[in-house]
Amino acid sequence: MGTWTSKRRENSQGASWFPRSVVKLSMSQQIHRVTRILSRLSAGNVCTAEQLWEYVTKYNQDAKIVTKRQIERDIKAIIESGVPLKVNRRDRTVYYSIPKGSVFNVGATVNSSQPFLLYMIKAALPMLREESLQAAVEELMEEIEQHAPGQVVLSDTMLESIGLGQYSGEIDHRTLSDVMNYIAQKRWIRVIYGEQSKSQLLFPFKIIPYLGRLYLAVWHGKHDSYGVYAVDKIKMVYQAPSPQPPIPKFDLKKFMSTRFGLWEDPQRRESDIEIHMINPKIADFFRSSYWHVSQKIITNDDGTLTIKMKAGLSPELVSWVLHWAPDLLVVRPQELRDEVRRRAELLLR
Repeated sequence: MGTWTSKRRENSQGASWFPRSVVKLSMSQQIHRVTRILSRLSAGNVCTAEQLWEYVTKYNQDAKIVTKRQIERDIKAIIESGVPLKVNRRDRTVYYSIPKGSVFNVGATVNSSQPFLLYMIKAALPMLREESLQAAVEELMEEIEQHAPGQVVLSDTMLESIGLGQYSGEIDHRTLSDVMNYIAQKRWIRVIYGEQSKSQLLFPFKIIPYLGRLYLAVWHGKHDSYGVYAVDKIKMVYQAPSPQPPIPKFDLKKFMSTRFGLWEDPQRRESDIEIHMINPKIADFFRSSYWHVSQKIITNDDGTLTIKMKAGLSPELVSWVLHWAPDLLVVRPQELRDEVRRRAELLLR
């Protein structure tokens, strides 16, 4: 009994790279096979090379050209890529498994940045609602699922229409890769963030691309609340040791109940918001836009709109109202009316 491991090698930028036999930018047949093998073993199964060959060929359209020798080479490539594959020899039979709790990066078999791009594409595909495209979308989703399993990127579009400006900064691809891994495998993590020296216990839900920057939506273990962390400010991330708390469930409505855009009401409150859009010329645009998960848009007899939502009084909400002024009038709450007026007066100084 033993464990075969191999240290990852890194390029000059610190990103992991793997033997040329594994790193293929196209979705090659080997990547299909390797993904199937890892999927089978990571589910807790103990398999021989022959059993893995049977499993792979069952789902491979080109099964006739897949040999047991190829599966053995795939297993060797997996070991060389750093996956903690456990090898148990019984008589003349070799059994392979992945120890429970092991964390490995399936996406690394493609390259350091492609997995995230695949997750981005995967999150965007459901937005293609044209019926004639659905068959192609479903086929592509199945293809991507083999290389980017699970939901890592928030597939909601509400943040696209709100803010202005773009963030320009660098991100550590190894950190991003680890974060994606922990999300996909539903692991509690400990994070050292920004200038802090102590780690925080977090459960990572989704990566949120917003204004050119990547954010991580989490559940904060200490405060029992949602939080948002800029991925580029994560200094260290690692799996939290056992025992871990129960896995929380991500509720988009609750997550957004104290937010408009990405940022939260400073006092973490949910407010009943009503806004009057008084310009009928842009009514179609507002009706077809997605501003908040709780929004209700009512068309009035005069062609104007009434927009209702339950959201947080965040700075982004104030900026959004001012951006569309004078076409938006705040009906309630009074606190939002006062803050919009205060900000508008500051602009005239």
